[in-house]
Amino acid sequence: MNIHLLSSHARLQALLVFALVMCALPSVAIAGSEFAVVVNKDNAYSEDQDAAVMIVRQLFLRERGAWPDGTEAKPFSPEWGAPTHEAMLETLLSMNPADLSRHWVSLKSKTGETAPRELKSDKTILKIVGRYKGGFGVVSADAAEASGDVRVLFKFP
Repeated sequence: MNIHLLSSHARLQALLVFALVMCALPSVAIAGSEFAVVVNKDNAYSEDQDAAVMIVRQLFLRERGAWPDGTEAKPFSPEWGAPTHEAMLETLLSMNPADLSRHWVSLKSKTGETAPRELKSDKTILKIVGRYKGGFGVVSADAAEASGDVRVLFKFP
């Protein structure tokens, strides 16, 4: 048996188990907290919040690969379990961790696409998004205001 396939399969199983465990835990998103989707400051995309939510969802889930102007999208994800990740799942993606895990497993098997790179902190997300014109991610609203390399596309509770 191919060891590479086995290890890849084992990783997918571990991800699904982790997601199922996370579903059983109470949400860690803090009531009253505000979050922001940030984009690179040179990203010209601008629409009302409903349209922006739809585009961000499609780009994050890799249902489309580029912003409407053709710029390659580079989504960055908060770490699993972080309040920003929980808010992103619930509000932007309308998914739970198990749904998201199943999405990535299915997409990987169909197209080879993988989940966006996970970053450990708002500061890191802001720094990396600031490097790529098509970059975007979710951070706390307070952190978003402190960076000059990104702009807030929209905020959400």
